[in-house]
Amino acid sequence: WIALLLVAPTALGHSVTHEVLYICLFVDIAWICTRVTSLYPDGRLIVVLLFIGSAGVQALLALAEYFSGHSFNLYGGAGTAAYSAQSYFFTYGTSIRTTGTFFDPISLGNVLAMAFPFAMLVLLRREIRFGYRCFAGVTALALVAGLAISLSRASWLGAIVGVLCLAFFSHDV
Repeated sequence: WIALLLVAPTALGHSVTHEVLYICLFVDIAWICTRVTSLYPDGRLIVVLLFIGSAGVQALLALAEYFSGHSFNLYGGAGTAAYSAQSYFFTYGTSIRTTGTFFDPISLGNVLAMAFPFAMLVLLRREIRFGYRCFAGVTALALVAGLAISLSRASWLGAIVGVLCLAFFSHDV
């Protein structure tokens, strides 16, 4: 039933049940995260690594989109699919802002900005296994590159504030 909730909003498109399915999906993902954190000794770390990894994939897709000049349109016309100076709303001067698999570059920037402090936290924690720390470090580089090409200035500020909060609230890093 979890896979059905993940696939149904994409298959149904725009409808009244679309929002209901998104709410169910949100509750479902919150439940999965709660179960993972309660069932496994390193459950919180697993959830954080999955979040960092999925944001890293988004950053890599944005980089591929930036260098290839072709956008990913997973929404069948609901998102912005074409890069042209006349029709693309999110241009910045002559620069095209990448979206990854999101509707817009602002959403991409927000997700990357949320993931970056978590990647830095995993990278800096000495008690976390070396392989996880290396993964977080490489992913943090991809996140910074994705943030840079998103041209989302508010997301840049969000990532900076997140890292400052990490430094301020983490006494044992």
